[in-house]
Amino acid sequence: MSPVEHLVPGAAAAKSSACAEAAGAGQLLVILDFDRTLTSNFMPDGARVTSAHGILEAASVLSETFQAKAKELFSKYYPIEIDAVMPIEEKIPIMSEWYGQVHELMLKESVTKDNIAGAVSGCKTIRLRDGMLDLLQACQTHDPVIPVIIMSAGLGDVIEEFLRQVPFELGASTHIVSNRMAFDAAGRLVEFSEPLLHMFNKTAAFFPEATKELVKGRRFCMLFGDGVGDSTMADGLEVETLKVGFLNEKVEERLLEFQQKFDVVVTGDGPVPELAFAAIGAKSAALEHAGAIYTSLLACSSFAKYKMALPLLRLLAAGAAVWAASATRSVGSSLSLHPTPAICRVRCRTEQSCTDWPATCLDCPVCEDFRKQPDVAPEECPSYCINAKWCILMSSVCTPQRCPHICADETGAAPVVPAEMRPLNELMLELEGLVGLGQVKSQMKELIAQVDFNLQRSKLSLPDIGGQSLHMAFLGNPGTGKTVVARIVGELLVTMGAIKRPTDGTSGPASIVKEVSRADLVGEHVGSTALKVSKAFEEAMGGVLFIDEAYSIVQGDRDSFGKEAVDTIIKLMEDHRDQIIVILAGYQKEMADFIAANPGFKSRVAFNFNFPDYTCPELVDIAERLMKSKNVGLSATRADVCQGPDTPSACEWLKSAIRFRTGCCEAADCGKKENRANGNGRTVRNVLEASYREMASRVLTTFTPGLLQDYDSAKRPAVRGRGKEATPEPALHCGRRFERLRAGGPYSSMQDVGDADVRCAFRLLDESDLRSSTAASLGEQLQANCQTTKTPVTVNVSSTLETLSPASLDWDRLHQGLYHERECSRVQALLSSGSLLQLSAVPSSHSDSEDERCKYCTNEGMCTMRRSICEGCAS
Repeated sequence: MSPVEHLVPGAAAAKSSACAEAAGAGQLLVILDFDRTLTSNFMPDGARVTSAHGILEAASVLSETFQAKAKELFSKYYPIEIDAVMPIEEKIPIMSEWYGQVHELMLKESVTKDNIAGAVSGCKTIRLRDGMLDLLQACQTHDPVIPVIIMSAGLGDVIEEFLRQVPFELGASTHIVSNRMAFDAAGRLVEFSEPLLHMFNKTAAFFPEATKELVKGRRFCMLFGDGVGDSTMADGLEVETLKVGFLNEKVEERLLEFQQKFDVVVTGDGPVPELAFAAIGAKSAALEHAGAIYTSLLACSSFAKYKMALPLLRLLAAGAAVWAASATRSVGSSLSLHPTPAICRVRCRTEQSCTDWPATCLDCPVCEDFRKQPDVAPEECPSYCINAKWCILMSSVCTPQRCPHICADETGAAPVVPAEMRPLNELMLELEGLVGLGQVKSQMKELIAQVDFNLQRSKLSLPDIGGQSLHMAFLGNPGTGKTVVARIVGELLVTMGAIKRPTDGTSGPASIVKEVSRADLVGEHVGSTALKVSKAFEEAMGGVLFIDEAYSIVQGDRDSFGKEAVDTIIKLMEDHRDQIIVILAGYQKEMADFIAANPGFKSRVAFNFNFPDYTCPELVDIAERLMKSKNVGLSATRADVCQGPDTPSACEWLKSAIRFRTGCCEAADCGKKENRANGNGRTVRNVLEASYREMASRVLTTFTPGLLQDYDSAKRPAVRGRGKEATPEPALHCGRRFERLRAGGPYSSMQDVGDADVRCAFRLLDESDLRSSTAASLGEQLQANCQTTKTPVTVNVSSTLETLSPASLDWDRLHQGLYHERECSRVQALLSSGSLLQLSAVPSSHSDSEDERCKYCTNEGMCTMRRSICEGCAS
């Protein structure tokens, strides 16, 4: 693939010019990644370039045992790294876990400094990207100097040795920020630096103090990376950033994603773009070879001046290599810079390119006939007017009158998209990323496909073959994700154009989904109901009206106001079927009866979606996601700790608390009766919030106010908003140093905590927090049950749970007894005797072996709880 550069619409040209000014004023810095950014992606013979980690493996410095275990870890974690659905914030702790385990394995390998030097020397499958050496040298020799920060999730010591052997002498202005090794006096590896740096936490917060001092006062930054995670490397610095992304592979699949993160995207394993050299007043070897004096760009100190230099740039770029010419085109394409002959030969060879790449090719000779803009009837929208971009590129043909669906609405105004609208692919990924709901997702994707198909048919002047309205019924218990799915689907359909905007000059609803209930729709006197329903529809027009507990609108045969509300809803659903989507939500049985009793709904609600209760594993997954959203975790080093074997005790208490409060099943269709007290995701949120309160009490008791004040003054640097010299908050590290504090306290002085990161105490949820909150909810329900029967509470629930492991309790039986059977005495007897142990192993009352049955009936408490099993046993 020939290297091609894509300019993301925006201020790339202005940023380049601003960088040029900053370089001359000593205010520019450069940040770049190492693997496949500073280095190439492929060798000239097509072999893949070796990474910094791979250099040691290729040289057999690391044993076969290490490589086998590392490969196993790769198979486990790499799919997560490239998962397009999982949010980056969820990946961060998982990547830290991966890197930490690899480093622990490496510490057992007796790696030495000499091993590293030999491995780099013997590696023949690594090379710098074309133009990178020129860029590094130009920055170090620039007057004033331009700091270069090489930020890598690889191995900093390997990177440093590689650059030394290039050869490239690292000057004082070039720093490597990476995972660094510590060696003993004999040169043996004994430790890795903390915190760990991986591809999703690469920000300026990880800069060491010397690097922070080096970049202090810089206002502009050029950033280079080959992954979306690299786009954050300047985050935390108060700089204007020009971002260059190297999209080495899977161009068609990932180009849109890269264009959303970078100002310029270089594809095809291409070289450093000329734009970068122009910004620092240097020339690359390719441009010099073409004989162009590209530094004329430096005379353009502002966006306006740069525009004046375009004719000169067109002339200079004509003799450059294809990729160099493309770079020049990229800088100016937003200013209608004409393409060079090289671009027209390579990119714009057919008439099809005129529609596929209009911003690039419209000025090429092949598009000359196309540009003549044939005489089109006033009412006809040409087939090539496919999106709003064409309303600008071919403004005399793709007009609001001919193409109102892309260029204007019915009023002649430009289309207005609500600020919260997101790309379709992002919305589909969010839908797919929801926990559980497999059948709902499948049905929803079929619906979206049908809508998309009909929209495409309409562009071809073909009739809609669906013929249905898009009103829906969401059936299920509370907390099963109905409102979340409604928001995503509403946003999808609005973005696709399946829901039309109001034509009265308004821009649509303030929120995509307006949620209402009976109180918002049913009036209290004659004539008020229709007004309330009409107001709800008016406020939701252009979006989704979500009616929760819709079955409650009509409360009995004599509820005339409720019946009036239903009649009005049905009429407005039909009258505005292309401007609003109504979603009726509620319990499955009640909703089925409600719709059946109102034939108007049955004929207008074409889509029914059943939302099942979440299983226990799914609820635990939801809990972990909620904690991550609050930057709270159960482990200092691992993410998703409740998935898989060897889970910590804190996770076991989380699982138990969820099982006790919800009565959930391990798998779907477990045979339990419908449990409307489950609460699903809402109950999980309540469990966590109760645990957070316990956490707050524990932490503020463990660390005295005086210590926290001293720590804040001594350890935390100024953060944003604390003066002109603000620096980013340092990265959080909750490793071994902090773990030593968790079992002790209270701590009252800086000497007590040493070099541990006290901030971790505010992030880590302890098993005691979960146990205490579970004891509180259990005790509260027990108290309520016992008050009903006027039975005194004699058991101390909190003390009892402290003596038992979560695995030793039958949480299903506790849930059933406390929340459904409203037991008091039996539960107290069991808790008092501690006899809920191993209930999961107790056989059924149908066991043929009396010895097998009776061996579990060891005391009065067990006999009370398992009366049918223990009847007839001696105990």
